[in-house]
Amino acid sequence: MAFAPVVALLVFAVLSPSRASANGAYSHIHISQLAVAELPPGPIRDLLQDPLYIPMYEAGSMFPDSGYAANSPYGEEAHWPPFVRAYQEWLIEEYQGDFSSPEAKERLAFFLGFASHGVADQTYDTMMLARSEEIDGPVADVDTEADYFIIVDHDVQLYTQAWAPYEPLPGIFADSVMYGANPAVGSIDTSTLESGMGRMGFVIFIQRRAAYGGYLHAWNTYPWLGTHIYNPDAHGSLPHLAKLVAKSWQALYRRVQGVASMDTDLVVATVPEDGAMNFPVDPAESRTLTQLGVLFGYGIKRDQLQPLMRLVDENGDTVPTTFHTPYNTGIAFFTMLRPSQALQYDHQYRVEISAGVENLANETNSVPYTFTFRTRCADDALADCPPLPPPLVTGPIPTEVPAIPEMDAGVDQGLTSVDQGVDQGTSALPTGGGGCHVGPAGSDDGLPWLGLLLLGGVLRRARRARSRGAAPR
Repeated sequence: MAFAPVVALLVFAVLSPSRASANGAYSHIHISQLAVAELPPGPIRDLLQDPLYIPMYEAGSMFPDSGYAANSPYGEEAHWPPFVRAYQEWLIEEYQGDFSSPEAKERLAFFLGFASHGVADQTYDTMMLARSEEIDGPVADVDTEADYFIIVDHDVQLYTQAWAPYEPLPGIFADSVMYGANPAVGSIDTSTLESGMGRMGFVIFIQRRAAYGGYLHAWNTYPWLGTHIYNPDAHGSLPHLAKLVAKSWQALYRRVQGVASMDTDLVVATVPEDGAMNFPVDPAESRTLTQLGVLFGYGIKRDQLQPLMRLVDENGDTVPTTFHTPYNTGIAFFTMLRPSQALQYDHQYRVEISAGVENLANETNSVPYTFTFRTRCADDALADCPPLPPPLVTGPIPTEVPAIPEMDAGVDQGLTSVDQGVDQGTSALPTGGGGCHVGPAGSDDGLPWLGLLLLGGVLRRARRARSRGAAPR
């Protein structure tokens, strides 16, 4: 089948000036899958484990990046709290807390999916990706290539459909402007949304094929990242992100039920966890490992929060720090304090967040929030202290590419244009479907590398105006 011309058209249709990304499209969907397993028993887990609604949260998990594929500003804004807030308010108004109908369940599942995407990007970039840059060196196409580790090493295969609640989305984007989104999303139309999601469906197909052609290059370029992207003990790894997303989902569900409050749901997770031991002391050794992160249950305003958050030592003195949000954006779910000097050994510190923090609806908390941690002991005192965790070293690095799984062959029979996407279900595609074949590394048809071009065009957009976030959103 003449498949290369289709890919060539996609390359021209999707490529755009390079920006950057965090997690790849595959990783985002898989993080949500892992997060479902981290949920406690209850209505959210029941919803997201139901085969009828799995396609909706998976589609939501890739939705924000679909805007890059469509070259539309909705892609950037779908990552951020203003859009999450607008969709939340729409759900509340539309369903009044009753999500028993199939339509309500579909739209709630989609909401949780795209909210997962934004939380994962903000935390992954500032932890796992930042640590990779400290060890592996500067990142380039890391978003695309990191997907290869989970596709090949962990045999993750996805067949995500291009589903979205297209009809109400333009109005929700318009409403997000009042919460701080870019006014350019006030005039998004459904055809743009459908085009973007169709293209992302094709990206998912291409990514699982391109992985085998780029696998060894990814490992040789990002060996520490490849070693620890699935390590639950590494901050920002996919299992760690899944825990953070699951906690965020629980707060979001309380919000759409109308039972959340700024006092009970302001903070959903901290890094390190409250009561952590053996925290590193020297920012000169690693800025990433010595930063203190807080994941909020609401979108917060950087400049309003900054004076209300501080690091305090055992004597009650404020420790010098710098305050950060991901990409220095003005509105975020995740914030960090970075110590400006070495911390004391074997010393208990606490992070304090005062009352008066505002969310995007100008609601505030009346109860302060605090979490504590204890630093590691000095080398000459280790015998009397808790044992240090083993260092996260690199390797082993693979030298051969595994065979492509038999089940992963072909594309959906209905794929005839960029905007039609791929298989419309989560089950595996039929072997040989569509009559197309994509060879492994070293094959003559070259599709994996054309796929890389396509993925680069879609996903590099995501190194996103994230740098643009220096201006308040």
